[in-house]
Amino acid sequence: MPADFLRVFSTSRHLSYCVTSETNQPATMATRKTKATKEQRPPASLNNADWRYSKAKQLVSQDLIDGLIPLEGDFDAMEIFKEHYEGHEFFKNFPFDQERYTARIERIRKAIAKLQTWAEYDSQKLLEDLAKQPRPEKNIRGELRWDGSEAQELLKLDMEHGLHLQMKPSKLRDTRAAYKLFGIRVFQQHIDQAKTAAKDYDEVTKSRRYKSLKLGDKSLRRSNNSTTS
Repeated sequence: MPADFLRVFSTSRHLSYCVTSETNQPATMATRKTKATKEQRPPASLNNADWRYSKAKQLVSQDLIDGLIPLEGDFDAMEIFKEHYEGHEFFKNFPFDQERYTARIERIRKAIAKLQTWAEYDSQKLLEDLAKQPRPEKNIRGELRWDGSEAQELLKLDMEHGLHLQMKPSKLRDTRAAYKLFGIRVFQQHIDQAKTAAKDYDEVTKSRRYKSLKLGDKSLRRSNNSTTS
């Protein structure tokens, strides 16, 4: 084989190798960079903590329910974390990660929206049923009916604010005219019933749906507790 041909063939192979190497180099560097980025992400949790049942999730949920974090629209997870949760004891086992916290907040938003839809549906069905067959104001004994009364709704609000823990039933009854339409025995019975229901339903005005999804905790409201450690 001629020497000139061998030199050309060798040079051609060398150039081909160089071009191929240079072409593959950026892809290799990009792959290494991607792997390094993934390796630098913090773990989802520390010390075997479980986000699903954590106080951290409860606090985020309550902040969403209370409107501290918007339930709709765009948001920046890092901005929310730095403003409300950075350094908080509830979050020490859940290191910040932009993608992870964005997904967590989005899931809680969707769950709350679903609960609100259920609540609106239940309220509408109740109104429709009442419109078809209105309840009489008095029961068969001629006494004012508690169910559906103004006193029933007011007592729910007062118990949410813990007034039943701050005063005796007789004193609480004297605070509203609607309560005085019912005898002290009847009024106290409904307080006791609400207390029992609260143990099953987690709080007086929450349904089992709220309890099963573990969304929010009124004891964690900003007005009740400091959110910074």
